[in-house]
Amino acid sequence: MKRIIIIACMLLIVSKFTPSSPDLIGIQSAYAESFSFEVSPAIISISEKRPFETEEEITLSNKSQQTIELDIRLSPFVPSDSTGSMTYRAAKDAFAQKPNPDILKNVQLLENERPIDTLTLTPFQEKTVSLKVTIPPSEPSSDYYFSVIFLSNPPQKDEDQSATVAIGGIATHVLLSIGPNEPTNGTIEAFSTPRFIEHGPVPFAISIINKSNHFITPKGSILIRNMFGQTVGAVGVGQTRVLANSTRVLPQVSFNESFLLGPYEATLSLALSEEGPSFSRSIRFFAFPAKSFLLILASLFLLFWVRKRIAQKRS
Repeated sequence: MKRIIIIACMLLIVSKFTPSSPDLIGIQSAYAESFSFEVSPAIISISEKRPFETEEEITLSNKSQQTIELDIRLSPFVPSDSTGSMTYRAAKDAFAQKPNPDILKNVQLLENERPIDTLTLTPFQEKTVSLKVTIPPSEPSSDYYFSVIFLSNPPQKDEDQSATVAIGGIATHVLLSIGPNEPTNGTIEAFSTPRFIEHGPVPFAISIINKSNHFITPKGSILIRNMFGQTVGAVGVGQTRVLANSTRVLPQVSFNESFLLGPYEATLSLALSEEGPSFSRSIRFFAFPAKSFLLILASLFLLFWVRKRIAQKRS
């Protein structure tokens, strides 16, 4: 008697921290051999003062000709590095240092106002469900991060049948911040660019340390000035969420001017939240089109040599 052989088991996690800057590593679509489905939004941010009750919509779309049976799970995660990726852990581990390790009991997924833990999508069907979070007045302030994972449930087969089954999954990340929050605390860890460049675009690397007990969404801009102190460009720093007590390397931004010559100064102005604090950092870089200059110099030398040879022949 042959058992069902599962040859592909993939959990594809959704993410996007804004068009200009993804917040968490992942994708928004799950694909298997015979089905595909999508979920929106990629990120749900809930930041409210207790007590509160809120509902957020999640839309799922079946892009295939197959009916998809989905199991729904709430899985806590913690940041694993500074790039925005994360690690899933059991609630007792992920929330062990939190005031309420059982916070997920306050979270429900609803379809037509009824709690669900499974969902069926017929071919090309789109459904919208609600994520309901209820926080009582006695709940302490803290942040909790988890994913609502929709995991495909393969059709059941008889035990004496052989089958090849593909399992796919997709998720929406939830950042739950229960306030009132303490004042935001953090700083710019690094702001850098190559000291010498031949031409644009000029890349800028930024990393932020969030020392707060709640997630933050820094925003700011970079002003570029030339050797005369004139502002020659500005680059917006997209809003990227930085989780509590973590370091985050922001998605790279660039000054897209192609022709640059001489010394420049770039000044980053960044606010960690609407209430502050705000920081400013400046760096300098030098631009010189060395290859183009050498090419022009070689061309002039060749032209001078040719003219000299012609003059010698005439004489």
